[in-house]
Amino acid sequence: MKTTYTLILCFFCFTSFSQPINKYDGVYLIKSYTLRGGDPVRTGYPAPYEMNLVTTSDTTVQFDNTQVWPDGSSIGVGNIILSIDSTTNLVTPSSTFVGTGLTVSPVQGYNNYYDASAKIFYVSYTWYTGPTFRLVIDTLIYLRPRDVLPLKLITFKAILSGNETHLTWTTLNEVAVKDYTIERSVDGRLFNAIGSKKASNLPETDYAFYDKNPFKGINYYRLKTTDINGYYKYSKVVTINYHNDVSLEIYPNPAINNLIVKHKIAKTSAFITLINADGKVKQMIPVQRGALQTEVLVDQLDKGNYIIIYQNADEKSVVKFVKE
Repeated sequence: MKTTYTLILCFFCFTSFSQPINKYDGVYLIKSYTLRGGDPVRTGYPAPYEMNLVTTSDTTVQFDNTQVWPDGSSIGVGNIILSIDSTTNLVTPSSTFVGTGLTVSPVQGYNNYYDASAKIFYVSYTWYTGPTFRLVIDTLIYLRPRDVLPLKLITFKAILSGNETHLTWTTLNEVAVKDYTIERSVDGRLFNAIGSKKASNLPETDYAFYDKNPFKGINYYRLKTTDINGYYKYSKVVTINYHNDVSLEIYPNPAINNLIVKHKIAKTSAFITLINADGKVKQMIPVQRGALQTEVLVDQLDKGNYIIIYQNADEKSVVKFVKE
């Protein structure tokens, strides 16, 4: 299990006093002194390293506590949350690490505070797990604004399994992520959400989602990753080519006044949806039960490219046409 952590940007968030609650966000250089009980090799001054700090509310921030040593090794058990008094700038570490049950305590006699003019945090804490303890004294020095959504999407794959699409993805550095939205498209341009997965916010996570009703032909998929403050980004697009026994033909194509849609025998509640190039539904036509073809009037449509979707119970098929 990898133990690298990063943090997610709060973008344009404001308190009731119009003060940005992301004012602490950034890439910081962390300098530490660590005393680890029972492990003298890991006592002393680790190598300074850069890490991300994220604002999680108007009075709390979260950062990675991993200690990087000169030999390149590291120790770390989670992300720690700091509460900040906006009046005094005094800082109090949370009682537990994020994602663990380890007990965290401030160091008595050490002044934990935030130097707003220099943008430096001075933090001390100890954590305990059974008889083992670690004393950490951190100095967090602001370097620069941090990147938005720095988590790593290691893999994102789509595999056709029978009549379903099996989507899987693996993430690293997942902190302050809200969820993943799975989006699908029939043309690679216009995407619609078909499901979502709540983020686990663990160091490394495998996810899976099944699209039980892929369109006939090429299906395009992408992930929308959204953080706890509403900022998002998209993954690369992956595709599968799905063929089933739902045949769909149209003529004439291009069409001027009307077109005929030839389809598999219609079941109860079958219908045809006509969508324009902007993704807007222009018509929804119920299909008579038992019918093998349906006429669609297109004379009122603007010229351009359109998509017809034939929904027959749990089967879908898609075809494109041009209106002249």
